[in-house]
Amino acid sequence: MNTQNFLPETITGKLIETFGERVKKLATEDSTLLSQIWQGETLNFALSHYMARRFLTSGALFWMFNDSWPTASSWTPVDYYLNKTPAFWYVKRAFQDIGVFISPGYLISGNNFEVFLWNENLRTAKYKIDFGIS
Repeated sequence: MNTQNFLPETITGKLIETFGERVKKLATEDSTLLSQIWQGETLNFALSHYMARRFLTSGALFWMFNDSWPTASSWTPVDYYLNKTPAFWYVKRAFQDIGVFISPGYLISGNNFEVFLWNENLRTAKYKIDFGIS
């Protein structure tokens, strides 16, 4: 794997920004899997954020669910051959009937954070949420 001049605009550059220099030492297969998991986390975060802002945000259009031709590089959760990518499972989780989203500090002001819960079905749900610093 060529480790020279990773630009922040590249996938590898963004992985290095997020996970550090050790990304350069990963095998191609591991780097690919890490980028797919990172993509899934990003999609889950964005979709959960929109769910938490319902009635303030009209929502998000989830464009290009699957590829219409074979490709070596794609951001869709289902590939041309209808194989589910790792991102598929993150998107599925984000669209569950019952969800929770904890707003990160950079989205709010002060030292507080917000917890959003939603229930999209007609059944009553009771959950306990534990949080804190360990």
